[in-house]
Amino acid sequence: MDVLSTQRLSWAIGVVVLTGLLDFWRRLHYHRSLSKNLPGPPRSYLFGHIISMGKIVAKQPRSAAPQTYSMHVKEAYGLGEWFCLDAWPLGPVILCTFLPEMMHEFTVKHSALKHPAVAEFMENFGGDGNLVSAEGATWKKWRSAFNPGFSASHLMTMVPAIVDQCTTFCKLMDEHAKMEDLFRMEPATTRLTVDIIAKVVMDHDLDSQTSPNDLVDAFI
Repeated sequence: MDVLSTQRLSWAIGVVVLTGLLDFWRRLHYHRSLSKNLPGPPRSYLFGHIISMGKIVAKQPRSAAPQTYSMHVKEAYGLGEWFCLDAWPLGPVILCTFLPEMMHEFTVKHSALKHPAVAEFMENFGGDGNLVSAEGATWKKWRSAFNPGFSASHLMTMVPAIVDQCTTFCKLMDEHAKMEDLFRMEPATTRLTVDIIAKVVMDHDLDSQTSPNDLVDAFI
């Protein structure tokens, strides 16, 4: 009876493992077919573009801004103005484009739906149903509520405050240039951005560019 139970258990485990493998290969084939015959770095059926992408990542500094990654891939493999990156199962297939006409096509002329990853990411900051990840009528309703704040006449009244913050930023950049030191631009630009938002939206000076600030430090 024990042998029979062990045998049945082995068969059950085998079936579960086989089912999992078959589902993995089904999903793998689906994702690889999305980028098949499309421009991109060297790829393989099993790993997609993961190996090619990893070679570029290995050459980048640890603190390099991720926004520059696609440009480095483009230059390293001599790619055109648009290409695909297939890193599944590490992430979804990505379309990278450097053509303003193409960007306008799927963001303005024919506004495509946002990827589910946008909602997943923004939920950490704005909760469920935030303006950034909203779609259609919901987005239009709440976006129109902000229109008065983005009118040209109102924005012109904000220019002096924005210029003051940018002047402080320029002075800090001048100091770094004189010292010829290596520093990260992201924290500096983040402090500039938050200081501008605080002044424009709340009429409050955080002065995080020149002094410590707990609120801004939480973003960095």
